[in-house]
Amino acid sequence: MRRFAFRTKTSSKASQSRWPAGTVPLTAYFLSTHDSALYEYDFGDSWEHDVVLQSVGIRHPRTKYPRCLDGARACPPEDCGGTSGYDELLAIMADSEHEEYESTLEWLGGSFESEKFDASKVKFDNPGKRWRIALSGERGARPCVA
Repeated sequence: MRRFAFRTKTSSKASQSRWPAGTVPLTAYFLSTHDSALYEYDFGDSWEHDVVLQSVGIRHPRTKYPRCLDGARACPPEDCGGTSGYDELLAIMADSEHEEYESTLEWLGGSFESEKFDASKVKFDNPGKRWRIALSGERGARPCVA
C-alpha cells in the first residue's frame, strides 16, 4: 500500500490526516511551490519519500502528464528490506569478494546499477484504477507495483 501525509505551511511535521495514495487528488493539496508531502510506499519496509512541488509551468497540449523531469539513483529492488536492507545490498554489491556477492547478484537478475537513473523510463499509471483492482480482490492483482 501507499499513502500521503501532507504538511501544512506552518509546520514541517506531517499532518495526522493520511490517505491511501490515489484516493485524494494531489491537486487538492499541492497548491503552490514548496508545498510538500510525505509519501510512504510499502508499509512493511517503510520507504518514505519527501515530495515537494518545485514549480508550476505552462501546460503544453502535446505533452503527456504527469511526467518525471529528473531524479537520482536506481529504484531499489522489491523486497530488499527497506533502507537498512538496501544499504546492506549496496555494501555487498560494492565488494565482489563479499561472501554473499554472487548470490545477491543472482537474486538481482545478474546486474544492478545503483547510480543509474533515466527519467524517460519512469512510468505513471492510474492510481484510481490500481486502487479499484486492490479492493476488488482480482486474482493476480499487484496494486503496490509502480
